[in-house]
Amino acid sequence: MPGAIQSVLIAVLAMGPLSQPATANECDRECLRTLTDRYLEALTTRGAEGLFLAANVRFTENGQHRQLGEGLWKTSTGVGTFREYFADPSTGNALFIGVVDENGAPAILATRLGVDGAGIREIETIVARQGSHPLFAPERLQDADPLFSATEPLASRAPRERLIEIANAYFDGIERNSSKDIPATADCERFENGVKVTFRTATSGNCAKSADHINYIKAVQDRRYFIVDEATGIVACTVVFDIPGGDPLPARPATPVDSGEVQLQTTLRQPRMLLLTEIFKIQSGQIARIQTVMHNLPHGSRSGWEQQEAPE
Repeated sequence: MPGAIQSVLIAVLAMGPLSQPATANECDRECLRTLTDRYLEALTTRGAEGLFLAANVRFTENGQHRQLGEGLWKTSTGVGTFREYFADPSTGNALFIGVVDENGAPAILATRLGVDGAGIREIETIVARQGSHPLFAPERLQDADPLFSATEPLASRAPRERLIEIANAYFDGIERNSSKDIPATADCERFENGVKVTFRTATSGNCAKSADHINYIKAVQDRRYFIVDEATGIVACTVVFDIPGGDPLPARPATPVDSGEVQLQTTLRQPRMLLLTEIFKIQSGQIARIQTVMHNLPHGSRSGWEQQEAPE
């Protein structure tokens, strides 16, 4: 049952502008979901007046600090039927993945809301648009993946720290160009901006196997794990891939390779930073599914939420 404060919060949300505070651990899943839906409604109607915002709310879009009302706030005209929600009441974070309409053109949206007693204090968005990355297929995002919301049996649930370790092992494997220490199921699939990138070719394999072939990502920076759900085995994070460029194409197999695949691999090796929100589904200690929203940035860019370096 929701606590007294979050019950009031939900009731106020239903009626109009927010005035009742709630701390992170007092805003449960229902509360965070309600705040997320209210944010999406405000985004498409371009009216933030009814949002429960902290006085010093921080907002970024694709790694750039913006004023609320800028960026997607000026162009969004609707939210599609594909919607995935994730939440972690212990950290006060909610995540939405969906497809939005921008004046008739589809875009894929990842929005993280950070909530505390002062209101929504953090709004972090990644907006993938046509041309922002060669992989872009919003039309393939039709129904929420039931695997992400499925509850894991008590006996096979991993503790919070272990779930983060498993997700970290995936990124470590990418940096090392090796799948050896990535715990993943044999049929683990990875989707990037709606495109399935696993089992596409004879050598691509599952979500872990791709680490053996991706030699152009030199570092996975700014790793932030803001949602960890032991009951469902979900880990959500935002990271930045450092791709300095100059790496050769992988050796061609004996069988002919589609010219489109060669062009894609050439494009992926261009200098850039890749900003990603990643959702891991972990079952019995192994990665079973990865969903990603990503956007290219100029090389040297950061997430906008990186840890401040300690003064010397």
